Amino acid sequence: MYRQRQLCTFKNQIRGILMVLLLFIFCISETQGNDLIPTEKPTLDNTLSSDSLKKLGISLLLEKKYTLADSAFISCINASKREHNLINEGKCISNLASSLLNQQRYGEALPLYLQAIDIYQKHNQDTLYAQTLINIALAYKKIDLYDSAMVNLHNGIKILERLKSKPDLMNGYNILATTLRNSGSNSPLTYFQKSLTIAHELDDKQHVAKIYNNIGNYYHDEEASDSAILYYQKSLALKPKGARQATTLLNLGLSYIALEKYDSAKHYLHLSYNLRNKSGSGASIFKYYIELIRLNTLSGDNDSTAFYISQADSILSSISVPLNLVYDFSDVKHKAFAAQGQSQKALELAELLIELKDSLINEQKQQLVSRYEVAFSVNEWKKAFELEALQRKQDKTTYRWIATFILITLFCMLLYAWFRSREAKKAKIQFKELNHRTNNLLSIFSSLIILQEMKLTTTTELNAFKKIKSQVDILNSVYRLLGNPTQSNSKWIAFDNYILHICESLCLAVGLKADDYTIINNMQQVNIHEKQCNPLALIVNEIITNAIKYGKDDQGHLTLEFMLSEINNEITLEIRDQGYGFSNDTGRKGEGSEIIKLLGKQLRADYSYGENGSSDFKIKFIKKGLSQE
Repeated sequence: MYRQRQLCTFKNQIRGILMVLLLFIFCISETQGNDLIPTEKPTLDNTLSSDSLKKLGISLLLEKKYTLADSAFISCINASKREHNLINEGKCISNLASSLLNQQRYGEALPLYLQAIDIYQKHNQDTLYAQTLINIALAYKKIDLYDSAMVNLHNGIKILERLKSKPDLMNGYNILATTLRNSGSNSPLTYFQKSLTIAHELDDKQHVAKIYNNIGNYYHDEEASDSAILYYQKSLALKPKGARQATTLLNLGLSYIALEKYDSAKHYLHLSYNLRNKSGSGASIFKYYIELIRLNTLSGDNDSTAFYISQADSILSSISVPLNLVYDFSDVKHKAFAAQGQSQKALELAELLIELKDSLINEQKQQLVSRYEVAFSVNEWKKAFELEALQRKQDKTTYRWIATFILITLFCMLLYAWFRSREAKKAKIQFKELNHRTNNLLSIFSSLIILQEMKLTTTTELNAFKKIKSQVDILNSVYRLLGNPTQSNSKWIAFDNYILHICESLCLAVGLKADDYTIINNMQQVNIHEKQCNPLALIVNEIITNAIKYGKDDQGHLTLEFMLSEINNEITLEIRDQGYGFSNDTGRKGEGSEIIKLLGKQLRADYSYGENGSSDFKIKFIKKGLSQE
């Protein structure tokens, strides 16, 4: 079972890497303004004004009542639209994003911030625009995408410096400094000092205490414990007595441990523990037990060590604790038993640590892939990438360099899979299947790249880019449907509905109104597995695109007839228009036909298209995939 879980995790990693690869190669596209506001939340009284709903939402957010806060902000957005109050709409969108950020729903928060930015830019709200850039940076920082965080921070701070908005600058400098510290970049002290200067000017003692604590953290990382203790003491002197002092007291204790001053360390750790124990969660108290075990092991207090080990074991048996904390606890317990000469217990823990380390590595790899999936999945990655592209002014060479880096990462992961297969013989068949699927996907991607690059001349570049965008949108649309329980069943998609979605989207994209086209739906309900849905969707996209160009009647009206059926596991799809078909100079043997030919082979299908000048299309193939139980 453990090997099977590893294999399943690795398959997800490969799929995530492939999606990111597809993104970076094809994302030279124009971002669309999608409505990304969640709709599943219950809304509040429609009679309330947007100002009232905004204040209510902020109050609930401060109380950490996130579900109610989300509902208030969604109602505020709807009220703002009714009132035509675009600024309030932007603020409520931004506040909703902040609520989602606090809930660690980063993939939903990021595009909402970008939607708010779009509103602020259009209406020249520079202060709100800069504040939202800082918030986006904070979201990137929380998922360890430090480059993206710093780009947004620098852009936001540049605007705030021009506007001389001191409170916002104070906050921005502090976030930039902590981002630099966490990423291991240049010394953050310059920006800490800038934030501290403004805090003194504004007489904001709370923020001064926060900066002192952050500077202490920096010196602690640099192993300059004496300097760290100095700033922790300064921070402690400014904080009101009570729970707010717990973090700084803990930091003091850790610094004294680094200096091997165990009596002082024990004093501050116990003070912090007593404050946190009054209101802290089991997981936060568990962290204290780890540090207290480490401290008492170093100081040789075996009785206290045994007591805190038993306390930590009790918490571990009653609540779910993150894997990294379980590993840290097992590590300090192992060292404690080794120091006490309990060899058998230490040996058992050493074996457990090896297993936990392997699990941690797998978890960290999955988290790495998930961070990029958060930033670039579905429609969200379009806006995120466009923002990054505008800020960094990336050219095609940069895109290719990034794609090369992703390919190297993919190769390393495949190499790792090969190495692991030697130890997991039972998973050999599954790995072969995974590699086969991966090679098929890469073949499709490579073929599309080659076809598009052949067209990238000065006169055809724009059309080629539009075609790439259309193809990528179709693939992404498939994955959106797979994630929508009302549109799909596991990995099966209701393709009759999806064809109508493709047709309406393409007609809308070229500016056709509802009166300009007619759809004749003679389709049965047919579910198609995701393995066949992707190539078939691209083929349908190509056929409908050509029909829009060449299938209109004399009055410029487009009529499309769709026939879809499934008989004895064979799927038949026909697309007809009432136009005159292709002219001699249409170029049916060009890029579009090559794409259809390539994808037809992928489906192992028989098809006819463009015969005798007709633009009618017909394709047959055998339905494959897993059982739909």
